[in-house]
Amino acid sequence: PEDSVKNPKALDVIVSIHGGAFMGGSGNTDLNTFLDKEVVLVSMNYRVGILGFLSTEDDVIPGNNGLKDQVLALKWVRDNIASFGGNPDSVTIVGLSAGGASVHLHYFSPLSKGLFVRGMSQSGSALAPWAIKKNALQSAKKLAVLVGCPDSPSEELKKCFKQTPAEDLLKQLKYFRGYGIMPFAPFAPVVEKRSPNAFLDTDPFQLMME
Repeated sequence: PEDSVKNPKALDVIVSIHGGAFMGGSGNTDLNTFLDKEVVLVSMNYRVGILGFLSTEDDVIPGNNGLKDQVLALKWVRDNIASFGGNPDSVTIVGLSAGGASVHLHYFSPLSKGLFVRGMSQSGSALAPWAIKKNALQSAKKLAVLVGCPDSPSEELKKCFKQTPAEDLLKQLKYFRGYGIMPFAPFAPVVEKRSPNAFLDTDPFQLMME
């Protein structure tokens, strides 16, 4: 904002996480309503679909790459936003649909601790039936068969996927269904095996009951 040049006070920061059913979307979303406010607005891109949320339910391909991309973006904000007039101690994350579910999931992740102070989810939460992928290994095995890779063990599956052009992997998305029979979030966040690098290692329902 123009007045911030005259006012050296650090401004509140809003970080927008785009929606798109964990399948698409981009940070190039119409956020003009924020531009006449006394805030610093940040948008981001993160991996989606197969590249963002493929998981073999083990430590070979643990999953949640898209959410870990979001964590890296939030770390960048923490480390650099002061140079843009923002207050790193006053970061609000906001999101719509899958972005809203992402915001809610950050509340539960140890990787996100200290990176924001408040959040706002619209039309999506960690408790939505499409927000957490069940049987992710089954989808990984199906993808392997579709592109001619071995479906086990996980190490061989990963090795073959890395040698397969990304375009060939992405073309297979049409063969998957996510929520029920709908082609909605066929690859989505998962509950990972417990490790220091896990974004989420406990189901959000359980965490909210504790």
